[in-house]
Amino acid sequence: KQGLLPISQHAIAFSGRVAYHGYEGVALDLDERERLVADLGDKSVMILRNHGLLTGGVSVEHAFQQLQCLERACNIQIAAQAAGNAELTFPPAEVVAKVEQQAKVFSNGEGPGVARHWNALVRQLERTDTDYKN
Repeated sequence: KQGLLPISQHAIAFSGRVAYHGYEGVALDLDERERLVADLGDKSVMILRNHGLLTGGVSVEHAFQQLQCLERACNIQIAAQAAGNAELTFPPAEVVAKVEQQAKVFSNGEGPGVARHWNALVRQLERTDTDYKN
């Protein structure tokens, strides 16, 4: 219900950039497309409630980087909330605002970080399994 909470660096980087869409069942109804697009608006990342994540980007590499970082933010939140009744710690508003500004450099997908991230993932894949080439 609360959406992605600003409790980690990964989550704060998405502050103000996440759209949400309510679960409507298995996506077989073509009418849902219009609601998805409307809910997405001008954002490039979406949490499909009770379902999963959706990302877009200026390239495949950018969309994948956003997906991986958003999934990490969600996993951190789930782990923190699984701690039970422990109170979550939220950074001050000025820190959230600062990280939002810093994250803008990376959110457009045009900086060198996207290529470095993608190339690192490809190198990691090359070490474990090259079947993806076929």
